Amino acid sequence: MKKKKERGPDLIEYKFKCSFNGGLSVDKFFMAYSPENALAQLAYSFIKQLPFKNLSDEEKDCFTQAFSDPNKPFLEKPDLTPLPEPIPDIDFPEPEPEPTEIKTEKPQSEKEEEAIDSPSLDETVNTPLEHNSKPDPVAEHLAKQQKRLAQIAEIERENQLLSEKYETLNNHVHQMTEWFNKHLEILVFEEYNRWSYKWNPITFPLSKKQEEGLGEMENENGEANQDM
Repeated sequence: MKKKKERGPDLIEYKFKCSFNGGLSVDKFFMAYSPENALAQLAYSFIKQLPFKNLSDEEKDCFTQAFSDPNKPFLEKPDLTPLPEPIPDIDFPEPEPEPTEIKTEKPQSEKEEEAIDSPSLDETVNTPLEHNSKPDPVAEHLAKQQKRLAQIAEIERENQLLSEKYETLNNHVHQMTEWFNKHLEILVFEEYNRWSYKWNPITFPLSKKQEEGLGEMENENGEANQDM
């Protein structure tokens, strides 16, 4: 047997009678899942009449969220990148002094014999000098420190850009919402109960209890009628 699919929330009809910017009152109707959703649609319907132009989609979304549910944050703070762990200091031992070659004077007879036995300049083979290939721990540690400082500078620059973008958007949305609340007057806010065929008044601004109660009431009425 096939399992019954869980039924999602029903769309509810909401009605507004409102006056904007001192004009005549108008009626607006929206199908929404909740009073907050209806308020968001109401705010969106007035966006073109706001004195704020060239708004991005993010600004529009934040504005409608801020107006429809002032108690809920409309914008999350950005996740800043943490700084890399500090590199511990290391006490390096002082380098050992290079051994000095002690020269001793040879007798004149030995010098003459070496001069005879030594090869001529043309016969001398140039041998490459041997370099010490052992890495310098001090230089390696310094390179790590410099790399970390470069990473810190880049991370701090990116974090500053994110923080500035957040603050700019947050302040702009607050300005938009404050202006909109001053110029919008909601005279009637009602929710239609299709089971009782009545319009139920909703007070504005919404309270948390009212937000929870309206949705539960509609769902209970729907379930009761289905069981009949």
